[in-house]
Amino acid sequence: MSGGERKKRITQEQAWEEAGSEFYQESYPGALEDLEVLKRDPNHLKTLLPSKQNRGAATNRRVHETKATMKCKTRYQTMTVRKGTTGANAEIQVSLLPDLSENLANEESTWEEIMKIKATPIHMSQKKELKLKLQSAETFRLQGLKQFKWQRRKLWQKCKAHFRENQSKWRLWEGSLSSLEAYTGTGVSSLFRFTKWLLCVNMFTVLLMYPNYLLGTKKQYNSSQQVMWDLCDDHNDTTSIECCAATYENSSRWASPEIDLDTAVGLLTGAGWLEWTAFFYGTYARGNMKAILGDYNVSIGYLVSNFLFFLITFILICKNVTKTVRHKIMERENGNYLYSNLIFGGWDYCLQNEINAKMRQKAIFTQLKHLLDLELSQSRGHRDKDNNLRVMPIRLFINVIVLALLVTSGYIVTLMLHVTYPWHILLSEYSVPLTIALLNRIVGFIFEKITLIENYNYFNVLRVTALRCLILRLTNLTVFMFSLYSRLNCPRKYNECASAACNTPLCWESYVGQQIYKLIISDVLLQVFLTFFLHFPRSFLYKHLHCSSLRQEFLLFQHYLDLVYLQLLGFLGIFYAPFLPLLLCLLLFILFYVKKFACIYNCVPPLRVHYGFRCSAHFMSILFLCYVLSLLPITYSILYIMPSRSCGPFKGLLSVAHLIKDTYTQLPVWITSSITHMFNTPYFLLISIILLLVLYYYHNVSVTNREMVQILKKQLILEGQDKQFLLDRLSAFIKQQQDKQKAAMARSVN
Repeated sequence: MSGGERKKRITQEQAWEEAGSEFYQESYPGALEDLEVLKRDPNHLKTLLPSKQNRGAATNRRVHETKATMKCKTRYQTMTVRKGTTGANAEIQVSLLPDLSENLANEESTWEEIMKIKATPIHMSQKKELKLKLQSAETFRLQGLKQFKWQRRKLWQKCKAHFRENQSKWRLWEGSLSSLEAYTGTGVSSLFRFTKWLLCVNMFTVLLMYPNYLLGTKKQYNSSQQVMWDLCDDHNDTTSIECCAATYENSSRWASPEIDLDTAVGLLTGAGWLEWTAFFYGTYARGNMKAILGDYNVSIGYLVSNFLFFLITFILICKNVTKTVRHKIMERENGNYLYSNLIFGGWDYCLQNEINAKMRQKAIFTQLKHLLDLELSQSRGHRDKDNNLRVMPIRLFINVIVLALLVTSGYIVTLMLHVTYPWHILLSEYSVPLTIALLNRIVGFIFEKITLIENYNYFNVLRVTALRCLILRLTNLTVFMFSLYSRLNCPRKYNECASAACNTPLCWESYVGQQIYKLIISDVLLQVFLTFFLHFPRSFLYKHLHCSSLRQEFLLFQHYLDLVYLQLLGFLGIFYAPFLPLLLCLLLFILFYVKKFACIYNCVPPLRVHYGFRCSAHFMSILFLCYVLSLLPITYSILYIMPSRSCGPFKGLLSVAHLIKDTYTQLPVWITSSITHMFNTPYFLLISIILLLVLYYYHNVSVTNREMVQILKKQLILEGQDKQFLLDRLSAFIKQQQDKQKAAMARSVN
């Protein structure tokens, strides 16, 4: 026997031993009358197996001690039931219900068992039958303090149940999400749940930045600033920090905005009156501000709030990404049952629309056809080398075209950076953002079409197209950010507050925030324009002309990328525009209804079955990648780029990192010495983060494996009961045959 086989056998024996005597503690006497039925229909035996029966009795024995009662409470409180519970799992749940043949200790334990039955996914008639048996059994009434504790616990459980039933009434978009699930299924509705998640993250960020708004922003321009400007102008000393700040404030002097054209232009561009609100970096002061609990250091508070935002966002994204790992581990054993899973578990019971139900049927049929084609192509791929050789040059040529389109797109962005329209301020401000938004759409559409030529299967087409569109957006954004860097990191003369040769703004941080602000506005405006003025007329023509070329499918990957791209811009801009998440909250709220309109009125549901969890998990991983990439320019800016001398909480410093060093030296000695010892090793922080991520990953794997062990143990119990049942049937059959032989021998003797 080989080592692998011996290990497998030992593992199986240990698994059977762990289940203990639970396998054989029930007896199933062979019914002789069933043997005649088995002769006529051998398959009838399968229906008699204990695992195929919905029985109320089970293997659990009732224990009346207080310790057992507390365990029962814990089991009930930790029990969770998923909507998608399969029939086999429901039968396992039934078999594990308590044995009702034994007497109950008191009314509290009776109530606990009723709650357990209520949470078990079995037929309602069985629940009523089991509940009736429990209620009709004799019980002991609790007295005194025990009665009071039980009544209090019972009231608390009722309040929680009532809260869970009514929480959907006040949850954001709960009704819309339910209607979308009923209309399109869980795959498409996952996009809108992702939108809601992003909205909640940005709302939390706004609350995180609010203390800086209260304590760190400058008030409205006053006469003392004019005096400072006059003094600097009189003495021709315009290079000091105070005079540079006075120069910037004098050039950007504003009053309360009035409703006019300039107000609208400022709202669209982020300049003018909006630049001097808490929305942008330049309005935050440097130094200490008086607060209720003491002095508040605006510079440190600004830096800490940004750090907390990225830390909490990192934790939230990691938590959602690890759900993918657990889900894949739970599905690992079902990888060989794609067809049965699709047939028996592919239907979406949230659907309530007849037309979309038919579309779902067609989608399942198409998915089965796709799986068969994929299996056939894989079987051919191992032996059809000529086909692979024919496809490879095509894919290589397409990749060259993709690379050329990426380079061309970046070059167009570079050209537009040098184009100005002095006669039209708004067009000049939005020339580059609109160019980037249009390139993302047009070149992305080209990628979508040319990927079809590469002979990929349907889902690989979506993955490759999504990857190329993501690279396109990152390329355009990278070119744009490098152009900003070349303008902002320009050396200045000793008598300048900012470089005049490169036309560097006096407050370049606010300028960067304004550019990202315009990128977000232009992308959202283009989405709204395409939805209502291009896709809607096209869908109208399709419904009346029935032309298949006008048919529009709701492309999940495209809409997911739109949301991920917006959040990427939010990550990049939060350091330069602290209240940029407030804008994202407003735009995400609008986009929810825009995409809902596009989903219901402009498009038909996808032609393939999309599983909501897989879609959201896949694009959550892409969001995590964008999160990591957004940290690179911000970290570089903090470490190496000199802050503006004219504005912000870090003016006058050589870099923001110098503030961290100065703060570090003011810490207690034991803290500084500990940090010094920790960071003496090169790349200690990076290695620590990687190790923590690996540890968190394996922790989730171990938790998932423990859940799988519990499920397999329950299945082993049922297998043991089936085995005992079959042995009893075999014994009855042998006994019947022996009786017949004895009777025949007796007749032959006579």
